Amino acid sequence: MDLSFLAADHGLPDFTTLAPGSCVPFEVRPLRHASVLWLNEAWLLRSGIDVQDVDARRAVSNALLEEFAVSSSADDFRYTHGKRRTLYADRYGASGGMPHGGSGRCGSSKLFNAKGIGRTPLAPDNVDWDHSHGFLWLDEAIREVIGAEIAGAELPCGAVPVIAIIDTGIGFSRGHGEPSRRRAIVVRPNFLRPAHFERSLYFGTAGHADSAQFLDAQRVRHMVRAGSVNLHELFDGCARQLGAARALRLWQGRFLSSNIAIDGALVDFGSFRAVANWRRATGLPGEVFGQESRFLRLAADSLCFYFRKYGASGQEVPDPNALMKRLERSVDDEFDRTTLRAFGLDANGHTRASASLLERVRGYYDRQQRESVRVDDPRDLRRPWIYDLIRPGAHWPSGRGYRTCDESIALAMHVLDAFPDLEPSGVTLLAARRWFRPRLHLLYPVATKSARAQSRRLAGAGEHGARDLARHIDSQLTRSRRHWPSLPPHLDVRAQVCRHFSTALYCVHKEKGDSRLWIEGHMSPTHWHAFGTRVPLSRLGLEPASPAGIEVQDQPVDEARGGRITIAGCDIDIPPAGLRYC
Repeated sequence: MDLSFLAADHGLPDFTTLAPGSCVPFEVRPLRHASVLWLNEAWLLRSGIDVQDVDARRAVSNALLEEFAVSSSADDFRYTHGKRRTLYADRYGASGGMPHGGSGRCGSSKLFNAKGIGRTPLAPDNVDWDHSHGFLWLDEAIREVIGAEIAGAELPCGAVPVIAIIDTGIGFSRGHGEPSRRRAIVVRPNFLRPAHFERSLYFGTAGHADSAQFLDAQRVRHMVRAGSVNLHELFDGCARQLGAARALRLWQGRFLSSNIAIDGALVDFGSFRAVANWRRATGLPGEVFGQESRFLRLAADSLCFYFRKYGASGQEVPDPNALMKRLERSVDDEFDRTTLRAFGLDANGHTRASASLLERVRGYYDRQQRESVRVDDPRDLRRPWIYDLIRPGAHWPSGRGYRTCDESIALAMHVLDAFPDLEPSGVTLLAARRWFRPRLHLLYPVATKSARAQSRRLAGAGEHGARDLARHIDSQLTRSRRHWPSLPPHLDVRAQVCRHFSTALYCVHKEKGDSRLWIEGHMSPTHWHAFGTRVPLSRLGLEPASPAGIEVQDQPVDEARGGRITIAGCDIDIPPAGLRYC
């Protein structure tokens, strides 16, 4: 199977044709004992490949292995066989300059790329150990999938997905007595970064026509003059992602020009995590939750400079100061939109309710931002947070009245099951419990520990490894999802489960009070797929581009045990809930 067929409708770039000098070729050899451990069935279905069919799954797996189960490392040659092949490392730069020349552990072939295949020629000599070898541990690959799936589903511009995880069959250790950990390769569709339009200032030689610096300047000049990027649209996408992620308490660490795509989609999830609340968490030098726009300011200055320097005569370039003012407003607007959507409110239809909610939430956010905490400090989980006062079975502090901002907002919810001055159909306690509940399994120490434990189990799982990993990813998504942008505003979520690239939300109708199901599946060109069942689109009256969610009523299902429902004459088995809010 030609993998380019899978990307036919996705408009993916071929790095080798972007610009002169846009890629560096390097040799790899096939790995002898590699296997496909996980496939993104939903993405493949959208491409017209039903990998629930055994033959189709085998064909896709074989094509992925043939193309990307490879290594560039001489240390791996005892694990390789067959002829050497050529992959390409794409050049890109960074805001303010970085020592790398582009992709240091990622090789592309046609419209896809693979991360973890070993060191490429664009990895600098003075890089830290973690980026010197070009490998990817299996637990990193697992977190990459989970982060991409959550960000892709919850954020307005989504995420660059992982198409597959390939198990290399090889262990690797940092040394110093540390145990060996399994290595993996993740396959992704190609994407453009804003960094593809920036220079790589500190990499390679200079002073002659074939030098790395000359080729780099030539590359950026060609990319800028191609006119494929509008800086206003680029930073609008960044602002939407940042505003929504901030509201959802999802954190990329740094919003760099190299870890976001030009359409705003998040890229690379090594540092991706949830934070427990809205306090000003600090991580690596320069990383501050709530102040990520400082990195976007660097990117704005850098990109505007290069567009002015290399752009064609008459090519309009915005002022970076005006760009950042617009971005800051857009971040706040998206924070508000995401919050209202999560509570089922419409700023136009619930004017008084929306204004009241946003006034309280903004004030709460600003108050929390005055407190600084160290990211992943376990003591932060014991500090006051509104969920502690509205969760089921919460105990109120003794004494009269309230003493903190958390208590004042929570009290309004507890007493009236809504904010005091909202319409009856406004904010409910159930929605607040979902919105403010911390994503404990997405906190970095918890997520890394869980992924490493799963990686150790997979090393000895044999043919059952793929099934066990799919179950692990499903369980993590069930526990960690909090936001469904397409959920109808009249539904409140009581409980949820994610399985087999599908979601079932056990809901209650806000006004009628009866139980409903909201089922989100995924589309192929001819079918709607949910929990392993195919429903013809012709029976549903839907098109392939239609939203993938369906509301089900008059078919009650016990959330503790699951059950069977019928949609368009097709029986669908709904799993029991894995997370409850009441």
